[in-house]
Formats: sequence, structure tokens, C-alpha cells
Amino acid sequence: VAMLPPSQHLTMEVLPVVFGGFSMSWLLGLVVPGAPGGVGVFEATAVGLLQTYLPTGVLLGAIAFYRLISILAEAVTAALAGFLPTQVRPH
Repeated sequence: VAMLPPSQHLTMEVLPVVFGGFSMSWLLGLVVPGAPGGVGVFEATAVGLLQTYLPTGVLLGAIAFYRLISILAEAVTAALAGFLPTQVRPH
């Protein structure tokens, strides 16, 4: 919100549309086969749905930040899983 120009404010009336558009983009990226992690599908859908509500630069910055957080969360989880003891199989 702080990145928006002073002439464009993210109002409470627009928030459900932004969250809904983001959710629809994520869901479409999830179900489209052949797009690992929805790469490309998510971004194109989010820009297509939300460019009338947010400036494209702000929207692309938010998408990039979302991707960064998602990748970091997966990497940290994978690293932590490496420290878990392996399960002992009964003979």
C-alpha cells in the first residue's frame, strides 16, 4: 500500500477484489498441468485480473515478493526436514 502513488489508494472496498483475484490466480496456477508451481500462469492471471485495480509495477512487485517468500519457505522447510531423524523400519 505504501508503494501506491498518492492519487491511488487501496480502499476497503477494493481489498476483497484484490484478495479474490490473487486467490483465483493462485488456484489457476495450482491446477494447470505443466506449470511447476504455477509459474507464468499465476503471474499472467494476476496481472490480467488486477491491473485495473493496482498499477502494473506495484502488482508485479507484489507477485515477485510473493514468489520470493514462497521459495524461501520451501527451501527452509526442506533444509529443516534434512535434520529430522530417519524413520526406522521394522524388520
